[in-house]
Amino acid sequence: MDMRRRSTVGGDADLPLINCRDITRTQDDWDVEEFVSKRCMGKFLHHPAFRLLVASFIMVNAITIALQTDPKLEEKYFGLFSAIDTIVLAILVCELLLNWYYGFALYWKDGWNIINFLIVLFLFMALFIPALNQKTFLNVLRVLRLFQVCTFVSGLARMIQVILQSIPDMATIMILLFSIMLVFSVFGVTLFGSFIPEHFGNLGTALYSLFICITQDGWLNIYDAFE
Repeated sequence: MDMRRRSTVGGDADLPLINCRDITRTQDDWDVEEFVSKRCMGKFLHHPAFRLLVASFIMVNAITIALQTDPKLEEKYFGLFSAIDTIVLAILVCELLLNWYYGFALYWKDGWNIINFLIVLFLFMALFIPALNQKTFLNVLRVLRLFQVCTFVSGLARMIQVILQSIPDMATIMILLFSIMLVFSVFGVTLFGSFIPEHFGNLGTALYSLFICITQDGWLNIYDAFE
């Protein structure tokens, strides 16, 4: 239905026509876009089958990286391993783009998504920038994607989140332990520096000797030096 209004100021000049169908059609298109991006895409990304598919590809890629540590297998199946790396990277890029379509601002609120984005970005750039194509470093990044698999399991994701949240408290404890070791290292240099210089000759050596005693790894050598 078309609606026409006439101006009451300056004569009978016509105003532009307003088509109600265009307004409703635009609103319907927006509703469809909102439904697809929020409802359908959300269900697709969080569906167990899709998450299992991504996790399976990541684990297969990690297994192939482990197999590449054998020079013979790497030389024999180099083409297969390279194809698997490329396929997995393509799948992760598609997953990244789908998550952006689902909610670009929402994507950056999750720390795991940021880590995953940086890994995928570096691996993607390494395809075109030879300076970044360092095999050892790229394999480390590919293995780090296993942490993404942990996020698919609610129990593991919750455990990792608790560990990350406890880092500030753990840092406080580490500072306290370091302070105690520093005090006893000064005592060790003062008391034993002239007798056992190889273990307490300076502050750095004394700290290392105390660390060995705490971990109980090689402390017998220090004990024998006292004898």
